[in-house]
Amino acid sequence: MIGLVLLVLLLLSGSVLGIVRFTNPCILGICPGMTLSTAEVDFVNNASQQVKITNTGTADLNWSTSIVGSATWLKLSPPRGTLPPGKTTGFAISTNASGLPNGTDMALVRVSGQGVNPQDIQVKLTVKKGLALISVKVSNKNFSYSLGKLQPASQTITITNQSQQAFNWSIQYAEANSWLVVTPDQGSLQGSASAVLKVTVNPQNLPPPYLPDKYIFDRRIR
Repeated sequence: MIGLVLLVLLLLSGSVLGIVRFTNPCILGICPGMTLSTAEVDFVNNASQQVKITNTGTADLNWSTSIVGSATWLKLSPPRGTLPPGKTTGFAISTNASGLPNGTDMALVRVSGQGVNPQDIQVKLTVKKGLALISVKVSNKNFSYSLGKLQPASQTITITNQSQQAFNWSIQYAEANSWLVVTPDQGSLQGSASAVLKVTVNPQNLPPPYLPDKYIFDRRIR
């Protein structure tokens, strides 16, 4: 039952026709309900995510979406609809980072419907351009060597290129080095790809006082 419920009562006393209007259908126990699939979405640059709406009630749900405040980089599609009881539909939240500087932007998307409390979805947009699209992750920075045994035997460095362009990379050391080995030490990485480098240690080349097989040492990759 959609919107206004009109109950017509014919009163037989005299010739009076009475009309009683119920503006809130829940008075009759016929109410829509609304649940959302998420309350928070995160985006990087231009992206889109579907949000599901489920009508948990017993009446049609007339739902609509709106952006709280000003967020010209945000788009909602479709912005509204009608959902029968027990059914699920959805709308898309899309971002357009063109013209935005590197950084983080926040916005609220509000989903409303008749007879239900409005619900908000927090939208976080992270804008990354240029070198910000390239990330480097090290599995661990510590090596330990004790009585001829190296722990761990190796580490990894993962380079991820989230841009659509290839770039060349190389390994450089902040100081003279002969004990730390990274392979490969240079290369080219295509867009939307990752490269995993292997990091190992040659204890025999460590400078004093780190003498192999006689002392325990801890070295940190910087």
